[in-house]
Amino acid sequence: IGTGAAVVVVVLLLMYRSVILPLRALMSMCMTLVCTYGLTTLVYQYGILDFTTFSGLRSDNGQVFFAPVLVFAVLVGLGLDYDVFLISRIFEARLSGLNAKESIVYGVVKTGRVITAAGIIMALAFIGFLFSEIPVLCQIGFYLVVAVLLDTFFTRTVVVPALMGLLQDLHWWPRKVPHTEHDQLLSLLHNTDEGSP
Repeated sequence: IGTGAAVVVVVLLLMYRSVILPLRALMSMCMTLVCTYGLTTLVYQYGILDFTTFSGLRSDNGQVFFAPVLVFAVLVGLGLDYDVFLISRIFEARLSGLNAKESIVYGVVKTGRVITAAGIIMALAFIGFLFSEIPVLCQIGFYLVVAVLLDTFFTRTVVVPALMGLLQDLHWWPRKVPHTEHDQLLSLLHNTDEGSP
């Protein structure tokens, strides 16, 4: 876990030359991981979904000890991928002259549909594991589906923009970002929409 966290911090630090951004990314990824691991424990150890009688969600065999270890790297990779995709568009908008809040809105608008579509596709691909007769595959599938949907519909679209909105330009510290004096969001969105096919 420590190695994974260190890699995330170093990669983002080198990419954006910001100290705060990697820490925020780590916090949002940890939130997704804690929620995913907690829900999986409730389902496969405490049996909160046993009433569904669906074999892929039954707690008969308990939690397989190596499933959380197997999925950890995949979950961190997916979370980092979505985070970098969103942050890159926000950073691009901020450097083009939009203020902090406008750049966040721009980034979410421009990446929202892609992140949502990618999350749904990944979840549909992983949900097949839940129909396996092998308990460990069911649990791996559950980890992946929950993490992808949580990351797609909550972390990247609500938590990350909210945290960045609170931090404003401190999010990029110590990197210097352009000073803005007027709103340019509407014109930028209009221009990029006209240029898109």
